[in-house]
Amino acid sequence: MIKINNNSVFPFVSEKELIAMQPIPASTFYKFKSEWVSKGRSLTEMGMFHIEGSGMNYWSPQKYFEWLVNYKIKQPAVFNYEKDDQDKTKQTILALRRKGYRTNEK
Repeated sequence: MIKINNNSVFPFVSEKELIAMQPIPASTFYKFKSEWVSKGRSLTEMGMFHIEGSGMNYWSPQKYFEWLVNYKIKQPAVFNYEKDDQDKTKQTILALRRKGYRTNEK
């Protein structure tokens, strides 16, 4: 859960809000999504879901940030672009920790 203003807790956010939470460019976020789908994986594994009739995609920030850690930070980088993505992801996680958005870390 993400605490907003230390009062309310939101289990999910819109895609636009998720992009605004992280310091990486929107283009990098969309690249991550595209790469994941091209591997035959589901965006629900990244934390995305759709509420029928809303016309929007929603995200579970905790699940998304877990996905970033597991698939962008902990995976060994082979190519330069993978190393760049890994560095951007680390910056995202560290920036969110400083802002107070925390994931359930072990």
